[in-house]
Amino acid sequence: MLYLYLDNNEIKVFGLKKSLLGQYEVGFFQKTYQTNLLDSKNNVNVDILASAIREAIAQISPNVAKEKEITLILKQEFFQFFRTNLPLDITDNAVGQFILQKAQTTLSEPITNFSYNYLITKNEAQKTALYYAIKKNVVGQLSQALKLIGLQYHTVMPDSVAQWQLFEKTLRKDKQELILYLSYARDNLSGYLYDSSGLLKTDYWNIKANTEKNIETILKEKATEMTKAGQKINRLILSGAQSTTIRQDIFTKNVGIWTNPLLKIAQNFYQEYLKLFNLNPQQLDSILIYDVCWGTFVCQQQHPNFVFSDKNLTKLPTISNSNLNINDQKKFSVPKEILIFIGSFVFSFLLFLFLSKKLPAFNAVFPNMDQVKVTPTTQPQTQLPTAVPTPTINREMLKIKISNGSGTAGKAAELKTYLLKKGYQEILTDNADRFDYKVTEVYCEATKSAIFQSIKSDLTNVLPNLKNLPIEKGEKFDAIIIIGQDY
Repeated sequence: MLYLYLDNNEIKVFGLKKSLLGQYEVGFFQKTYQTNLLDSKNNVNVDILASAIREAIAQISPNVAKEKEITLILKQEFFQFFRTNLPLDITDNAVGQFILQKAQTTLSEPITNFSYNYLITKNEAQKTALYYAIKKNVVGQLSQALKLIGLQYHTVMPDSVAQWQLFEKTLRKDKQELILYLSYARDNLSGYLYDSSGLLKTDYWNIKANTEKNIETILKEKATEMTKAGQKINRLILSGAQSTTIRQDIFTKNVGIWTNPLLKIAQNFYQEYLKLFNLNPQQLDSILIYDVCWGTFVCQQQHPNFVFSDKNLTKLPTISNSNLNINDQKKFSVPKEILIFIGSFVFSFLLFLFLSKKLPAFNAVFPNMDQVKVTPTTQPQTQLPTAVPTPTINREMLKIKISNGSGTAGKAAELKTYLLKKGYQEILTDNADRFDYKVTEVYCEATKSAIFQSIKSDLTNVLPNLKNLPIEKGEKFDAIIIIGQDY
């Protein structure tokens, strides 16, 4: 799959080629043009855009460039958007009609002029529908530009959805927040404002430094204005090439908003996706430059039905309700190539076994050869007890969640560091539902006692009295540790 981000005169290509083992070879390229590729929200310069796309794809790895299926990412301004709260008891079958009726009274033109889709987010307090619609003639022009150079349109994605996917896992379902996502590049900050349910406003933030004020001062003034208006920004997610040049603590102090660098979020909450990309340490920063491309990839893994067709739609798309809670983590299926390899191996083994039974025995081929029978001397033997094999635990593959319920800040991160040194890799930290746990609790499946024994053994020096408690059915983690005051 090739992911193309298109701005008025800028193009970014993020290409992925899947290997036999399920990892992806990555290729990327960006360029700013003097001529506009997209003239306006309703007009695409088809010939110029096709030429620019061909040039950009030619600059990435030849192996990745062979991909023909394209996902386009456009700024939110190309989409009409609304959000609406849904009744908490609404059935899945009724959601589509509810949103369709709302769209018919909200869109600026008849709904038949649009290709559209929606996502559902929910937390403990509310369920929200996020509706996106793009004009069919725009999708048609984009699809035409791709066809001119032999490429295939797959879908188009709003950049605001891609950004949301990159920090959604950090949200707490019991807490309402205002989050500002900004990309810091070329001495410019740009992005959107979100709350815990998704995109809040379609206004595009675009902050530039000037000769009188630096960019931090301008951002602080805007944040102060919002606070006075009753909208205090709780967090700032900082992406972009220049985000690696700031110090988190100093930037937080200067702008007055708690700042989370996207790179740290990716390393702590999206490790399962990072491991899919064959990136060396020098290439890791590319996710900051191509953040919306990467976010689109994450969205397609979690919500494969969120697509915008280039065909004329006669009815509302069939979309499975999307629950964007923090505990919803994508389960990756086994790659098709590996299944084919395993199937071929099993078939070959069974064929060999079958033929070996059909072939005549050696003595049947040479019946006249003398056979000497050797009668061994029978000696009494002492039967040894059968050893019970100890299951081998691959610590790197275990998914563990550490929740801090001790009431002391930093304990979850401290225990995570301890377990990382023991070889565990997939560790998520958060706060527990309360902070008065007296003793540390470990939750594992009863049928996976080896996992608990491994954790207990590794923590015996700091938590010697651990007990295994039953984990909830359907839990995505192999083990959940809730830190108590005994740690």
